[in-house]
Amino acid sequence: MVNKIGQKTIITSDREIELLYSNRAIANAERVMEKGIIGVLNGFQDGGSGIFEVAVLLQAGMEAARRYHRSGGKRVTMDDAYEILDKYGFTIIASNVFEAIGEVIAKGDESIDAEFEDEDSKN
Repeated sequence: MVNKIGQKTIITSDREIELLYSNRAIANAERVMEKGIIGVLNGFQDGGSGIFEVAVLLQAGMEAARRYHRSGGKRVTMDDAYEILDKYGFTIIASNVFEAIGEVIAKGDESIDAEFEDEDSKN
């Protein structure tokens, strides 16, 4: 079984910011935001989501990448995420975060074959 993850590297003039999203990383962010990822994405159209949600998702992706690569060091904090947002801007960070998340939540290339029987068809 292959785990569905979304990865993105934001390359700046002075650093590389690794992001990694899995269903677990997204679920951890949902817990902090107290709303689901689809609600967050829809919230950017209706005004219910903003900088806080991008910061939470950024922090979750950076922390998941740190753990995945076993980089060591201290845990990525919300302060770290806000520092990156302040330095590089909301638009560029948000677009990269959502692109990587899209790789996880979008329908995969492989379909799942499943057959369902209802009780009436058995008789």
